Amino acid sequence: MSLSDINEKLHSRSEEPKVKKEEVFPETPGTSTHPAAPDIPLTLGEAWGGNEKREEPVAPGLPSHNPLLRIPRKVALALGGVALISLAAGIFFKAGGWLFTPENVQITINGPKEIDSNQMAEYTVSFENNNWVDLENAELIITYPTIFRFLPESGVEASASRAVIALGTVKKSSLSSVKIRGSFQSLQDQVALITATLRASPSGFTNQVDFENRYSVAVEGSSLIIDLAAPLQVGDGQFADYVVTYRNESAVEIENLELRLSYPEGFTPKEFTPRPSRAENVWNVSRLTPGESGVVTVRGIITGAQGDVKRVIAELGIPQGDGSLFSYADIVRQTRIIASPLVISQAFGDGDKKAVAPGESLYYRIFFRNNGDVGLRDLIVTVDLDPKYFDVSQIQLDGGTYNVQKRQAIFRASDRAVLSLVEPGQSGTLSFSVPVRGDLASYKESNIEMESVAKIDSPDIPTPIGANKIIASNRISFKVMTGLVLDIKGYHFDSFGNTGPMPPTVGNETTYTLTVRVASTINAMEGARAMLTVPGQVRYIKTQSVSQGNVIYNDRSGEIFWNIGTIAPGVSQMTELSIQLGFTPDPSQVGDESALTNTLNFTATDMWSGEPLARELPPKSINLREDVQLQTTGGQEVRAN
Repeated sequence: MSLSDINEKLHSRSEEPKVKKEEVFPETPGTSTHPAAPDIPLTLGEAWGGNEKREEPVAPGLPSHNPLLRIPRKVALALGGVALISLAAGIFFKAGGWLFTPENVQITINGPKEIDSNQMAEYTVSFENNNWVDLENAELIITYPTIFRFLPESGVEASASRAVIALGTVKKSSLSSVKIRGSFQSLQDQVALITATLRASPSGFTNQVDFENRYSVAVEGSSLIIDLAAPLQVGDGQFADYVVTYRNESAVEIENLELRLSYPEGFTPKEFTPRPSRAENVWNVSRLTPGESGVVTVRGIITGAQGDVKRVIAELGIPQGDGSLFSYADIVRQTRIIASPLVISQAFGDGDKKAVAPGESLYYRIFFRNNGDVGLRDLIVTVDLDPKYFDVSQIQLDGGTYNVQKRQAIFRASDRAVLSLVEPGQSGTLSFSVPVRGDLASYKESNIEMESVAKIDSPDIPTPIGANKIIASNRISFKVMTGLVLDIKGYHFDSFGNTGPMPPTVGNETTYTLTVRVASTINAMEGARAMLTVPGQVRYIKTQSVSQGNVIYNDRSGEIFWNIGTIAPGVSQMTELSIQLGFTPDPSQVGDESALTNTLNFTATDMWSGEPLARELPPKSINLREDVQLQTTGGQEVRAN
């Protein structure tokens, strides 16, 4: 029955409900049968099978009381509308179930199931929408382990373990796919899991729905092999050699690798083959073809206390954006510090000196001691001195020789009696002097570090089986300071056009040009500054030229400040300042070589050694010997009017 029929039946007064007798008064089995009841008009509740109570008239001639007969027509219509809307909603949702079901969205992943580490792989992610509606605001989310190096395309947001690809709208009854590329980088065999999730909202729905599939990949471990050779034991202050060998045993070419060495504490690298690409411990390996290998050798001096264990680590991998290294292969080696019964040390100057100047003479003192339990005979002491930096032609050994081939100062028992026998607990001292070369600037090298290595040995010290003999040694190093070039020259007759009487006369101003020049021979200087003061009879007129920095004049104090800043090494091009001064002599100066300036003071800091640099130049008088024409005109003295 339709809603309109129900409504008509509710409000129709022309018909009485027709109900079968047996439907109204059914007989109950197992009971007595009563006489049939007379036909009585049924109420609305009875007509619908309800149990509402029918009321009889309370007085003769009055109609029966029925509450439903008092329902307004508008209320009944409203109830009918609600029922109609509910029916329409049910039909709509039933139709929605026909238009979209999650089972009609399929997502699959295809690609290599087994792959070698470092090998490039491509995977295809397909997604099929077999529904009657589009999937809106769709995005494909790919999650993968950190060993997978995803190569994102433009417009793809990717992190270390997740990539998001915006798809927009996935049309109904459509099949699409995207490709992802990358490589697995693993040191060992393992199973990697790739998960593809399609996240979208079916058209007409606000909620998002995820459709997911997973794909497992068997990854074979890296075929990069790395080996590290290191000494098992060395003495304090001895040389240690680290040799790293690496090779590619896979069937594919590997690019953009980096080899890193982590040196132990107390190790100072001195020689490299080949030179590092960065710092002192990083080598770039741009390409490594199948079967190709490489070798890196580092030689240095290691120091430590007896029994110390020094660990060195070699790693080969791909550098990351944050500066870390994703390692394919690594190896660790240990070296134990063992002691010799002999101890040796060296010093020069006051012992705290860390920098030397070209041409400076160094007074060396070598200290040694026998810490063993037995006396040691026929000791030999050697000191490595590189003639590139030491002027060995001026060395003063006072017993001993300098071996040109070995580049060593050598002291034997035949040279110094103190080396003949050193008893347990006994100590001794050797001394000599050698200057630093004065021509280091001609090398055109900056940031020079010199060193000397002293060693002591005795035939009574045994050599361990399978190991190198432990020879006591000591290394000291010091930086070479830069040389400072500073001068000041003055002219009256020059291209700047000075004026005034020559010779200078009382009460009349004569002008001069003074030029200050400065240079650094070996290292750069920073914070360079020159300060010049002038007497009361001299005034600063102007700056004629300045190659660097700025000039400030204080007319109250007569101080001229030249703030230079940083000066690059090299004397081929000096840093210069030219200023014009005016000199007006007074009567008390007649016949004098009056001063144009007081002292010139220069200060700076050597950027390599960190040592302060200072120089003072004496006052400059009007007797400018560099001005030849001034000398011929008698301009060396003040004259009266």
